Amino acid sequence: MRAALAAPVAAALLVLAGCVTAPPQAQRADTPAAREALWRLHQASLAAVDRFLMSGRVTSAELALRADLRWKENADGHYELRLAGPFGAGAVELRGDAQGVEVRNSDGVQYTSDPEGWILKRYGWTLPISGLRHWALGLPIPDSPSQRVVDDAGRLASLTQNGWMLRYTEYRVQNGYDLPRRFEADNGRVKLKLLIDQWDELPAPLQTP
Repeated sequence: MRAALAAPVAAALLVLAGCVTAPPQAQRADTPAAREALWRLHQASLAAVDRFLMSGRVTSAELALRADLRWKENADGHYELRLAGPFGAGAVELRGDAQGVEVRNSDGVQYTSDPEGWILKRYGWTLPISGLRHWALGLPIPDSPSQRVVDDAGRLASLTQNGWMLRYTEYRVQNGYDLPRRFEADNGRVKLKLLIDQWDELPAPLQTP
């Protein structure tokens, strides 16, 4: 059995031996061990991403919600998030880090250490803000228990973590990275669908022999 598993794993690693940023579409695995090997290399390929500007849309049929989403992540851990309805209606902006967040909306400026709770109280629904920086990249939050399923290209197909179930349905290669384009986030009370239109301000990919 070990010999049978070793062959596809070795083959997957040989395909990727050139560098971790080889074209992801050319790499496929059809056994759990080979998919796990590709997953480790996929994680390594995203190691350089400590900043980005992501723009997209978030929708929810249950909430009759449709909003534009803009997320800017800085290398020092500070982020800026903006949600706005059609033509900018009901816009809310969050700026801060894990310690505290400044929230701006039509009511003015407020400060909170619990932005998810603030949005839930104000709007009746919330985004997985604490995990979005990692989940938007198709990665689990480090050092937090999770369950995951990996697809045959070594990317997340689904992830359960921090009370949310995420399903990734489409990826796209941009600036040398294989990044999510469509995924769903469901916490049992609300299901959100996210479509990422554009990734910008990404660092150059790591080149690993």
